[in-house]
Amino acid sequence: MGNDYEEYLVEDNTSIDIEVSFNKSRMLPRPKIAREGRANSKGIPMLYAADDRDTALAESRPWLGSYISIATLKLKRELKIVNFRSLDKDFEYFPEESEIQKRDHAVWKKIDNAFAQPNIRAEENADYSATQVIAEYFKSKQYDGIAYRSSLGSGLNVAFFDIDCVEVIDLKLFQPEAIKFKFKKLIFPGRPD
Repeated sequence: MGNDYEEYLVEDNTSIDIEVSFNKSRMLPRPKIAREGRANSKGIPMLYAADDRDTALAESRPWLGSYISIATLKLKRELKIVNFRSLDKDFEYFPEESEIQKRDHAVWKKIDNAFAQPNIRAEENADYSATQVIAEYFKSKQYDGIAYRSSLGSGLNVAFFDIDCVEVIDLKLFQPEAIKFKFKKLIFPGRPD
């Protein structure tokens, strides 16, 4: 989220400041001020990206009038990524022992849902601790990142453990034109509306 400004020359040697995207170095996490995220603890920088522009824009959780700087990234090397993405969003419950394959699928789906679930951004929020432990485990096994479903876009999110594994090749600035939420009323059995 955010932008820089650049001086733009107009008529009669007058200049104005116009909004532009952040520069290339600012599009990568800043190590000394890394915020807590789904895959990283506070102070440990990781690069969060998406496999399509609209998912990346939605994941920034913009508001009307905000500016979003977007970078196109190019991998510097071949990477080994754990893909948690499950096309099923609903949780499965197995009251009895079932096939190992079904249980494995349910576990991976639950992990994908945990990574996709948006959490409240708060200074003392430990909601990400479970997903951070999972990410740290795969990092210790020499994986380069994790991929998981986006709950805000149709694409795939990727958290890269090494922020130097990509090169910024293009920059653009966006602003949301409309934001639409869809709500459902929750009804619980045995409880009045």
